[in-house]
Amino acid sequence: MYTINEDGTVTRNASSHNSSSPQPSGGSDDNTGCWVTCFIAVVIGIIVFALANKNDKSSGHETSEGPAYEEVVDSVVENNNTDTYLDISASSVSFDADGGFYTFTVSSNSTWNISTDTYDWGHLARSGNQLTLRVDANPSMESRTDYFILSAGNETARVDISQEGKVETYLNVSPSDLYFTSSGGTQTLNVETNSNWIISVDTDNWVHLSKSGNQLSLRVDANNSSASRTDYFCIKSDGIERRVNITQEGVSSYH
Repeated sequence: MYTINEDGTVTRNASSHNSSSPQPSGGSDDNTGCWVTCFIAVVIGIIVFALANKNDKSSGHETSEGPAYEEVVDSVVENNNTDTYLDISASSVSFDADGGFYTFTVSSNSTWNISTDTYDWGHLARSGNQLTLRVDANPSMESRTDYFILSAGNETARVDISQEGKVETYLNVSPSDLYFTSSGGTQTLNVETNSNWIISVDTDNWVHLSKSGNQLSLRVDANNSSASRTDYFCIKSDGIERRVNITQEGVSSYH
């Protein structure tokens, strides 16, 4: 008798007859049947072995290049296909002649940097995804422009900067000539300007100036001398200066 094992091999079983027992007649027919049985068993074993080997190969392929492998490939493809983006909260800013500050917010999925900086009258300072621009005052009456560029990967973002020129300063003081009697007194001057102004040249100690807004109060002490006296002071705004003349009579000699 023969047994087909799980791995497809064939094992011949020991005969249940005692080897010393006499063989039955017709032994040639029994041998023929045994060979046929062996042949069939071998064929079946080969088929079983081939099927088992095919299943093993299929299982191994799925493990190495199956769903897990496809997931890794998809992840790599997805990362490679991610587009770099770069956005800034404003693409242009304007300043008056006095200059000032402006803070931008930068958004990107990649590392960004300042690839083109400003002229020396513009100053950029980065803090995280915040970018602050400081612009100096414009000393000229001409307007000026500038720009800077940010880069992230192949993406760029340009910001244009414009600044007004300094307005031409004007300064008017009225009146420009003041007259007082010997007893002195007080008078008020009006100062008209589009900028700040100061008293650049002060008076002698017998004249007292007091500033209030765009008005200037002038108080003159009494002149106890028979001789008249004069003085002056100057008001300045930027590069413009105006002079105010003061004249005071002396004490009369006639009674």
